[in-house]
Order: sequence, then C-alpha cells, then structure tokens
Amino acid sequence: MKKSDQDDIGMNTFIRGLQAVLQTLNNATRIIAVLGNEACDLDSAVSAHAYGKFLSDQNPGVAVLPILNVERSDLPIKTEVVFSFNRIGVDSNDLVCYDQ
Repeated sequence: MKKSDQDDIGMNTFIRGLQAVLQTLNNATRIIAVLGNEACDLDSAVSAHAYGKFLSDQNPGVAVLPILNVERSDLPIKTEVVFSFNRIGVDSNDLVCYDQ
C-alpha cells in the first residue's frame, strides 16, 4: 500500500484489521507492538491505539499492533474501554489483548 493510500485509512478500519494482521504474522514479519499500561484503563487503551495508528502510517509494510495489556477473558470488566470503543463503532472482538 502506498503511503498516500495508507493515510486515508481511518482509525476504525485500522482497528478492524488488527485481528487479520495478528493471524498473518510469521517470523519474517517486522512488528511494532504498542502495549498500553497494565491497568488497561481508557486513556491507556486509546493512547495505544492512537500511537499504533500513527506508527502504522509512518512505517508502511510493518505490522503495528496496539495491544491491550489485559487478558481477553478480562476485557469485559474493562467496561469503560469496551463501551467507548463500541460507541465509536469498534467491536471489542477486533481489539488485540496481550494473551493473543
């Protein structure tokens, strides 16, 4: 994807594509992981995704994965994170947790 094409990808599209990126990783893939704070509060989750999107735009061809610092099974108790991402149209199943 050309840099100019990548600039047009919005945050929701970026997040929706994370699970697909995760499934296609291999040993040859260059990866940048952006891990939020272990509390996995809202500002940490949003910051990890905003910085991940920024890094993705700056590093074409590199898999950038913003990661919530919480196990997938514990994500539902992070109600403010789940609610806020759902509110902007992001399904919590599209978010990547550290145990994935």
